Amino acid sequence: RLPRNKLREAQPIIKDFCRDLEIPYHETSVLQSYREILQHLHEVGAPLRKTH
Repeated sequence: RLPRNKLREAQPIIKDFCRDLEIPYHETSVLQSYREILQHLHEVGAPLRKTH
């Protein structure tokens, strides 16, 4: 677990780690993150909307 107040400090370490292991690192703004969450919820909820 990582305390919230250490996230900014850990960010460059995690980015480097991901780059070294060729793991995708996704970074976005707060507003864009909400858009992505809502889009995902819309997609996973689609089958439920079609049954009613």
